[in-house]
Amino acid sequence: MQQIKSIDYSINQASPNNQKFLVFPKEFIYQTLKIRAAGILLAVTSESIPAILSANLHFSWLLTTAYLVLWQFFMIIGRTKQFTQSNLSILLNTDHLIGGLTAIACGFNIFGILVTLCMMLLTTAILGGWILAAKALCAHILGIWIGFGFLTPIGYSQINFPYLFYCLCLIGFFIPMGALIHTTVRRLNIQKIELSELSFRDELTGLHNRRYWNNRVTEEHARFLRGGHTASLVLIDLDHFKRINDSQGHSVGDDVIRRFGEFLKRDLRSIDVACRYGGEEFALLLPNTSPKAASEAMHRLKKNLQDTPLMDQLFVTASFGIAGLTSQLATPKEWINLADRMLYQAKNQGRNQICIQDAF
Repeated sequence: MQQIKSIDYSINQASPNNQKFLVFPKEFIYQTLKIRAAGILLAVTSESIPAILSANLHFSWLLTTAYLVLWQFFMIIGRTKQFTQSNLSILLNTDHLIGGLTAIACGFNIFGILVTLCMMLLTTAILGGWILAAKALCAHILGIWIGFGFLTPIGYSQINFPYLFYCLCLIGFFIPMGALIHTTVRRLNIQKIELSELSFRDELTGLHNRRYWNNRVTEEHARFLRGGHTASLVLIDLDHFKRINDSQGHSVGDDVIRRFGEFLKRDLRSIDVACRYGGEEFALLLPNTSPKAASEAMHRLKKNLQDTPLMDQLFVTASFGIAGLTSQLATPKEWINLADRMLYQAKNQGRNQICIQDAF
């Protein structure tokens, strides 16, 4: 097992510190886009009723059909599983560009165009805020401009300036309203993520807590049953920790636990899961790691503890129990119990020891 100096303990890719990923639930994005698609379908259909009644179908309708059927299907089904800020921006801007082209293809109805634009801008502002809504508005205008240059509209309707002013006022309302909803939902979901993060963290060390670690051990055990991937558990106990609390106080003891947690964060890989198991005990889940490789890594950690004081002139040792995952371990509990027995054996052998066992 190679040492990696940096480690990411993020439990959610939509972390507030990771701006690459959207801080929105997938279901919220999906439902917003579904409502958007339904509104556009109704608006474009209403714009095109005169052409439908006159059976005036030509190349413009091929673009309309492609937009309503293929593009909306792609937007709702094809991209909702892996949304990032980047591909959502591309998706919505392209949607507005095609929306502008379709408006010309279906007939230049200024009222219908602005109503459709208002609906699209509202959902765009909800999902992307002010900046994305402004970019999307430019994309929509570009689509209309391209449509005038390359498409043959079915017909033009006269511009009704009171309607035009009314629709422009709607745009001035929908964009701020959408941006406000965007900000509110984003803040609420960030708070939800932060609370979820806190529920799986140990406050003192910043490591995962026992509940999260147990869940990951269960998942790793299930993965082993499906594909036979190797993995190891390590239980660690700081030797004679009670003496530190009794002689130097609990505040020093807390500092020792905190510093040991930093040791673990520094020396483990990003796929490893470290937790504070309870008191002065820690637990590690090492996926794709044989017991031998886990033992080598723990020997490095043990040597670092012996060479580096956790506090000023305060050296601390630890005992390690390692259990590899085998087919004889029918449940996650049996796997944890095996590691616990190895830890108990290391302590009985005089502490500052590493005991390892692959199977019963």
